[in-house]
Order: sequence, then structure tokens, then C-alpha cells
Amino acid sequence: MHTMRRLWNGDLSLPVAFWIAGVAVLVVAMFVLPNFLLSLGTGAARAFVFISVGVATVACGYQALATVGVWRSAGRYPGPRLWALLARVASLLLLAMLVAQLVFVVYMTSVDSNDPSRTSANAASTLKPDPAFPFTGFWKTQCAQNFGLVVEPSGAANTYAVSFCGPGGCFKPGTYRPNTTLVNDPSYKVIDDNTIDVLSKDGFTRYSRCAQGDHR
Repeated sequence: MHTMRRLWNGDLSLPVAFWIAGVAVLVVAMFVLPNFLLSLGTGAARAFVFISVGVATVACGYQALATVGVWRSAGRYPGPRLWALLARVASLLLLAMLVAQLVFVVYMTSVDSNDPSRTSANAASTLKPDPAFPFTGFWKTQCAQNFGLVVEPSGAANTYAVSFCGPGGCFKPGTYRPNTTLVNDPSYKVIDDNTIDVLSKDGFTRYSRCAQGDHR
């Protein structure tokens, strides 16, 4: 609490207030923590969305505090005024980004995207092979995981639906990622029939097609 008080009052140096309190904590809150919770098994279809709502809400409140602290520290910064100005602008942009993300994830919770009839335990068995859609399957970064991506025909010509699927259910087709052709889509790299790279906010991640009950 003492550190938070010093941050709020602008008593921390500008580098500490901006890089440690304003950036490093934000990175942990918005990226590391949700992925860590998912790795513990909170792989239900909408778990990541709900986790993100909670994390984004707390992060918005914290970032508002950090922005005030950075603003006040910048006013006391003895170095070049350009750095103080850039720190203030960057803090405001980070706060705006968090508010926008919170609005988005709250909207996502209002969308009827959950398909409780399918889970990671039965997803592969619900998929029907189709020569016209050779990439249909349950794809994971590691086949031992209990969550992954269901890739199946979208119902539209030559396109697939890509849906996150975990123990608690799966996203309905078309509600998790935009429908795609996979081939010639810059968000995907088809390595071979059983290996694809999928683009997310952290860059490309490699997925392998896994059979029902496969725990390699």
C-alpha cells in the first residue's frame, strides 16, 4: 500500500513509475495471468473471456491509478521534457487501450457463443471427415492438453469455422475466429496435412491435428 501511495502521489521516479508500475505490471495482468490460468485447466469455451473481463476490469482501475502517478512523476522529472511528455501520452494510450478491451470482452460475454453439447472430450468424435475439407479436426499445441481448436466446415463454400474448445464446452462455429479458407489466409500457415500455424496477438503458434483420446 505504501508503494501504491507513492505511485499515486508521484513520488516514484519517472522510469520506475512508467516502466515498472505502468508497463511491467500491465503485461503480467493482461497476458501472463490469463494464459497461466488457462494452463491450470480453466479451458472451458468461454473461460478465457470471463477471465479477461475480470482481469481487464482490475487492470483498468490500476492503470488509471498508474496514469495519475506517471503524470505527476513526469511533472517532477528533471530530465528532458520530451521524455516526460512521451510518458504521459503513452500512459493515456495504454489506459484507452484497456478501456477498449474491457468494452470488447464485456460485449463478447453478451454474445450467445457457447455450445454446451460439445466439449474437448467429445469434439473430435462429432467431426465428420469430408474430402472437400481436408483440415477438419481437433487441433492442439500439444495433444495431451484438454483444450484446443475445432476446425470444421463453416457451411459456406470452401471455408472453415475455427472454434476454441475446452472441458466446459466449445464456441459455436463462427463466434471465436472469423471463418477462413486456411490456405492463402495470412492468419494461418499450413505446414502439412497435420500441422498449421495460427496467428494470435502473440504471433504464430503451431498446432497439430490430434485424434480422439490422443495424449501424445
